[in-house]
Amino acid sequence: MPERVERWIAELTGDLVSSPWFDRLARFGYASKGAVFGIVGVLAISRGLGSHGDAEDTPGALEALQELPLHEGLLVLLAVGLAGYALWRMVQALLDSEGEGLGWVGLAKRSIYLGIGIFYGYLAVFAIGIMFGMRGEDNGVQDFTATVLAWPGGRILVGLAGVGVALGGLNEIVFALRGKYRSEFERREMPTWERFAMKGVGWWGHVGRGLVYGLIGYLVVRSAVTMDPDDGGGLAQAFETLEDWSYGWILLLLAGAAFFAFGLYCALLSIHREIDSEAAVHGSLEGS
Repeated sequence: MPERVERWIAELTGDLVSSPWFDRLARFGYASKGAVFGIVGVLAISRGLGSHGDAEDTPGALEALQELPLHEGLLVLLAVGLAGYALWRMVQALLDSEGEGLGWVGLAKRSIYLGIGIFYGYLAVFAIGIMFGMRGEDNGVQDFTATVLAWPGGRILVGLAGVGVALGGLNEIVFALRGKYRSEFERREMPTWERFAMKGVGWWGHVGRGLVYGLIGYLVVRSAVTMDPDDGGGLAQAFETLEDWSYGWILLLLAGAAFFAFGLYCALLSIHREIDSEAAVHGSLEGS
């Protein structure tokens, strides 16, 4: 992205992004993201312990809230928080708050930030839509895969998508093993026990998520090889695959625990993460 575009965006959004309210909204976004992943983890753990319910993906986790009293208020709060998280990710992408730069690697990372922002923006809209009868598709990933497989060159596109997801999972694992996740909170003053807790849930949350995403990538690649969309799937299908393996209930418990741990990590980040939106605005305005 040219620097003049960054400057224009900074000038347009500077007052909003550098406001203390944006900081609070971004932090509430991390807490909301943590709640969603925590629910995903709890549903997977419940399934592993023999519950008749299904392990769910993130939209399914939001739908599961309908079973709770006052679920409308919970959905509204989560929608606001997820929208805040989406905005923060877009600030990371468009204003380069993480200092990734304009090189190919930096632009690739910023594109990922933007894609994450769009996804969580969709989740925010979906949370509100649930109250008006909106429902997620049970086989949405398979249906979309079937559509792409029917395109010219669709088999290659699906295969590349699966490889991309698997590489994303590998990146999560490397991110944890190299301790890079600690950079998100180590500049903050924290009690020793809290720092230890964040390292624990952060490490297992990233490793466990990475392994599950690697499985999703494998399923998507398999569907490209067999040309059968039913061989692929998303997060819910990955949980089902784990459950079907030998000692699958144990694997499902471990995966659920990882997603719950990641939810706790996001909740702790809502308190301790550095939100450098004001610095990003000033940097964009001064950088050209």
